[in-house]
Amino acid sequence: MIVPARVEHATRVESGTRAGSVWLSAELVTEVAACVGRRLGSDPLLLANADRVRALGALLESEARLPGAGQLMAVEALAEALAITLVRADNLPRARRTARDPRIATAVSLMEERYADDLSVDDVARAAGLSRFHMSRLFREEVGESPYRFLQRTRIERAAELLGSGRHGVTEAALSVGFRDLGRFARAFREHLGCAPSELLVRNGRRASA
Repeated sequence: MIVPARVEHATRVESGTRAGSVWLSAELVTEVAACVGRRLGSDPLLLANADRVRALGALLESEARLPGAGQLMAVEALAEALAITLVRADNLPRARRTARDPRIATAVSLMEERYADDLSVDDVARAAGLSRFHMSRLFREEVGESPYRFLQRTRIERAAELLGSGRHGVTEAALSVGFRDLGRFARAFREHLGCAPSELLVRNGRRASA
């Protein structure tokens, strides 16, 4: 179960049940979410499959109890990996992961694999074997947004990952995900993530030097 910061809750563990909990700072989770281009929900979330969370939690606990060279680095890396897993889980309900129509699933896969290419909605429609109009209508029904907006959001999420890594500048990140106009990239970035690409770089720089 994922419980966001500042949410009051109570957990009752049945007798004989093995349980554990890990506290991650809200700042860490928020920064990790921004780095991978995601927004966090504000409600508790019950995970259908917590195997990965459980494994990372066990490794984190083990490393925290094992003093020695590199311990802090290992703990920080595991905490970030756990935060990324939780952020991904918080975004699982998005319809794009459950497109039932195989033609729309083909369209989704194409955009997720070739987001950096000069793809148009017509290109995606042809790959799906549909007319542009029919594909756009089915796509919105299955995914909840237009093909164009889906592709743009996919590009922005990947750009946020590149910026969050600290190894790419704004121009390099924009070009790497298919944007040729930096002004358009900045507007789309702010629309989807609520901040400018440069703000994410500054935020990541503060985190790296902390």
